[in-house]
Amino acid sequence: MAYVTIEKDGEPWMLCHVMHEADLERQIETARAEAPTATFTQRISTPVESQQCADASEAQAGAIENPFQFFAVRVSDLVP
Repeated sequence: MAYVTIEKDGEPWMLCHVMHEADLERQIETARAEAPTATFTQRISTPVESQQCADASEAQAGAIENPFQFFAVRVSDLVP
């Protein structure tokens, strides 16, 4: 289980809570289909990005985050 940041053209684009590599690969393939000329890479999230992802997951799911479920949020959808 890890927090992973997907970068689009070198900039943080999506924060993910990942249990299985296949979930992350599906997310990247979907993104590539939507923006075929963009370059997508992945890396372990920074502590700040990890907390932002956890906060977004809790806000969407309620008071308790499900640690066994894939979750992704676009950086542009985070409240500053």
